[in-house]
Order: sequence, then structure tokens, then C-alpha cells
Amino acid sequence: SPLRPQVDPRVVLTSIGEAVYDWNVAEDRLSWSGNAASLFEREVGDWLATGASFDRTLDPISPSTRAEAIVLCEGKDSGNGVPYRLIFALSKSDGALLWFEDTGRWFADADGRAAAAHGAVRRISGPSESERQEIASSKFDEQTGAYLRA
Repeated sequence: SPLRPQVDPRVVLTSIGEAVYDWNVAEDRLSWSGNAASLFEREVGDWLATGASFDRTLDPISPSTRAEAIVLCEGKDSGNGVPYRLIFALSKSDGALLWFEDTGRWFADADGRAAAAHGAVRRISGPSESERQEIASSKFDEQTGAYLRA
């Protein structure tokens, strides 16, 4: 069979329903593939423009934000970036939760701080049982059931 021409990986990812992003961490500027708003089932808006505004839209049940995942990452960038993964939830207007997995790689500046990141977000049916337990233990006190504050 004839070989197919080289295809941009971002085109492949968006064609299978993943939203791709680039994040200039230093300037807190996010840029998304054109399908991001539809993946998140929300209108395009300022909430997609920065890491801070995006993180504010996450449902409180989300175990962490992208910024937290990168800041709390113990890895050091030796030139190839450092991988990260997180799971988060967004609430729909009817209260239903939509779950997502975000996988990416962050890159450090000369001082070792995160300066840029890129990744892909995909919709998932929800966290696995072990992830649910991790979420619960990070958000709620196991003995009292009270909500823990960050």
C-alpha cells in the first residue's frame, strides 16, 4: 500500500477528539486547538485565554490544577521537558460533571522554573477507583468527611 503523507500530530489528536494546547507559563497565555470549547461543552471565552482563568473554571472536586501539577512536580528539566498528568472535572450548567485527562510536558527557563508547557486534553468517563480514592483523600478528611481547604 502507498505510504500516506506526513500528518501533523496536532491534526491527528484533534481529529480523535483531543484538544491540544500551548501554555506560555511565564506570561500565563494559553492557546488551544479550535475544538477546545466543544470538547469542554462551553462557549469560547476568556476562560480559555490564561492558565489562571482556565483553572478557576475547574470543579472543586478536581484533585489539582495544571499549575499545581507542574509546580508540585519533582522532576527537573534537563532539556527535554518534564512530563505531567492530571485529571480534572468541569461542571455543566445542569450540575453534571465532565471528567478530563490532561497529559503534557513542561519546559524550564534558565533558572529551572516552568516557562512553557504543551499538552493534550481528552474526555474520560471519570477517574478510576484508585484515582477516586486519591481525590477523596486529597479533598476530604477521611475520619470526619469534612472538606479540606488547600
